Amino acid sequence: MAINKIQQINAKFIDQQNSLFKLTKPDFETVFGRNFDNITFEELKNKLNLWKYEKSSLITWSHFINHRNKCLHTVAAPLIHLIDNDKIIAEDLMFTFKGNYVDSLLRIIFREKKFLPEFVKELQDNKINKFKELDKRVISLNRQRIAYEAYCHRPNLSSGASGDSEAGILLKEFTRKRGHLPIRKLMTRAGGLIQKIKPCFMMSPLSVAQYLDPSTTKFDVIIFDEASQVKPEDAIGALLRGNHAVVMGDSRQLPPTNFFDHITEVLDPDLDDDSDYKDMESILNMCKRSFPSKSLLWHYRSRHESLIAVSNHEFYDNRLYVYPSPMHDSENLGLKFVHLPETVYDRGKTSTNLGEARAVAKSVLNHYRRFPSKSIGVGTFNTKQQQAIREQIDLLLRQNPEMEKYFTNEKGENFFVKNIETIQGDERDIILISIGFGFDSNHKLSRSFGALNQDGGERRLNVLISRAREKCIVFSNFTAKDLSIDGSASVGLKALKTFLEYAETKNLISISGPSEDSDSPFEDSVYEFLRDIGYEVHKQVGCAGYRIDLAIVDQRNRGCYLIGIECDGAQYHSSPVARDRDRLRQQRLEELGWKIYRIWSTDWYRHPIESGKKLLEAIENTKLNKIAEEISPKSNSEICEDDFEDDEKMDVTNRFTPQTETLEKLQNEIQEYKICSLSDIPTKDFSELSGFQLEQIVIKIVNFEGPVHSDELIQRIKMQFGIARAGNIIKGTILSAIKSAEQSKKILVRGDFLWPDSEPENILRKRCGNTSVKIEWICDEEIIQAVFSVLNNQYSTAQEGLIVQTARVLGIKVVRKNAKDKINDIIESLVQDNCLTISPNNRIYFKEPVIAKQIIQH
Repeated sequence: MAINKIQQINAKFIDQQNSLFKLTKPDFETVFGRNFDNITFEELKNKLNLWKYEKSSLITWSHFINHRNKCLHTVAAPLIHLIDNDKIIAEDLMFTFKGNYVDSLLRIIFREKKFLPEFVKELQDNKINKFKELDKRVISLNRQRIAYEAYCHRPNLSSGASGDSEAGILLKEFTRKRGHLPIRKLMTRAGGLIQKIKPCFMMSPLSVAQYLDPSTTKFDVIIFDEASQVKPEDAIGALLRGNHAVVMGDSRQLPPTNFFDHITEVLDPDLDDDSDYKDMESILNMCKRSFPSKSLLWHYRSRHESLIAVSNHEFYDNRLYVYPSPMHDSENLGLKFVHLPETVYDRGKTSTNLGEARAVAKSVLNHYRRFPSKSIGVGTFNTKQQQAIREQIDLLLRQNPEMEKYFTNEKGENFFVKNIETIQGDERDIILISIGFGFDSNHKLSRSFGALNQDGGERRLNVLISRAREKCIVFSNFTAKDLSIDGSASVGLKALKTFLEYAETKNLISISGPSEDSDSPFEDSVYEFLRDIGYEVHKQVGCAGYRIDLAIVDQRNRGCYLIGIECDGAQYHSSPVARDRDRLRQQRLEELGWKIYRIWSTDWYRHPIESGKKLLEAIENTKLNKIAEEISPKSNSEICEDDFEDDEKMDVTNRFTPQTETLEKLQNEIQEYKICSLSDIPTKDFSELSGFQLEQIVIKIVNFEGPVHSDELIQRIKMQFGIARAGNIIKGTILSAIKSAEQSKKILVRGDFLWPDSEPENILRKRCGNTSVKIEWICDEEIIQAVFSVLNNQYSTAQEGLIVQTARVLGIKVVRKNAKDKINDIIESLVQDNCLTISPNNRIYFKEPVIAKQIIQH
């Protein structure tokens, strides 16, 4: 019975099994790795239980099968076969797909954009190098062009100019040995000519008010530098003297103060600081509220980002474009902090920290011993600490007189000690900052820091901490954690705490270390390539505004980078200007000491092996060159050659040699009035002339002497035929010939003057000889040219002098009333027509010089 029952159960089991296998059609080789006969009951049971509890996965599996079948009929079919054969694991599937997808897109783009397959790294680099060379050349030539333009427009001073003309006044001053005119008076009387000789004036606003009369001296453009320190009442006079204004300055730096008003006063001996100096409104802030403004964000001074990091963070909202230094951790570059806890601030007495002053003075001499070619300056927080440091330095110099020679240099950047109110505008290679204030003899730290506590104190701090090019050392007897700050503290005091904390710890968000992120997968590819080779590589090196994509650490000096690598990614394309993108950025980095190598993404994609070899070759060459430089350092006295050869430069200096020419020479340059010869006339008897012959004589005289007055032409014919007096008949005959010549269009008649049918280019002529010249016989056009010629020669001239000189040019030796009146009337008409203008000093000159020159030329 038992056996039968077992057989029945087994038969039933086999039937159900066959039904299940018929329904599911399992592939035992795939599922178990062997055929069905070699599968144990326990293995089969476990697999069936797994399927039972994973029935919900059938939905996902059905979706997979559905999508798989669809993919088999697409371009993705090769991937399905790779998956089925376990040649791609599930984790790599998406990366493989994306890689193939992107590669397909690139192939399409390369087919559509014909310039991409034609890209060659060497050709692109050559184009950029050629652009750099030409860009520098253009800038150099523009400098020379401006100098040459100034040379071409230089005045030619005439020693024969009338005494009341600008040229005459200036020439008279040249010959004087004493008794020269005061500058303001000279500028009033001859300022127009002086401005042509020297078109650019560099003056302080107060000098402008003192020496330049606003009614006589005008400028096209007024440029203010350091405008944050200029009071509006001082600037307004200069602004009124110009047609346009450019006002430059930094509103985050020192404003105008009453500091210098205190210099001549006796300071209160009990005064502990400089806190009574008050800020004033500047012309820069006034202009910013009313006129368009533009920010210049590139920062050039600091050779290490730490020197400007706090200013950029605290005062410029991290907007400055700061380039990183290749020496990211160097003792000779950047911001340093010297803690002097043993020194004491003498509060209420001398208001100085004598121990700190001694330390600063010793540091100055030590730096000059180590770096004799560097320029050094000292900044303090108040005037009394400034004086204490000066005294300590004087004491050390008396003990070490051989060091005195280092306190001046050839560049004019002599050593200085200045306080927070006076240091603006100065910069040095090394700046030492003496806080001065600090713990007193009772070990009490007051929050009184002089002018820093006042409104605008943060501006003073910004100026003080941003004066160094290479290195800034801060001396203090307290640290940032000692300075307690609450909500009532001034902005300047809060910024000081941030500055001290950064000087001690170098912790500041805006100058965080190298980033772990890249701008693009392209940069990641280069990064992984270099890491696999064994180099230590940092990504996104820098602080604010600009970061180098990749930098390789110098293993021989881990505080420095061996080479910087720039990719043509987001950073490269961020600038639309080729000069910035391809020249100035790299130029600035190289000035800071970087060695830059550029990789082009197209070249890296198309020729990865060759590109990698070139990159490694550049790195190794840089390494060898650096070792060679360390073995054979360059002399500090080595002089850099100029960008261009001497034979390419224009000798502008020699071209500016003053030239003088006399009025007689000017008159010699004017063509003489020549009388037409009539020697070829067949008869000497006027009555024998036919009408045609007389008409031909008229035409000949007009073509030779025109424009000529009709009365002068009649006079010329009378003299030719010996007629003592021309009656109405003779005069009428000649006038008829003139009318006939006009009708035949052989001459032009304008009023009483006869002109050739083709107007001559230059009608200005000088009448010579002893015959008196009649002003009535000279046309207005010729007189106008004479006026312009005089003004072009001796510049603005008094009206009386202009009349006389014009008459002289025309050959009139004695200027009678009729001549004076006519020339005067023409001058006044020119003024009314805006060809000439009367200046505030009552001198006449061209309204528009360009128009005048065109008139003279024509």
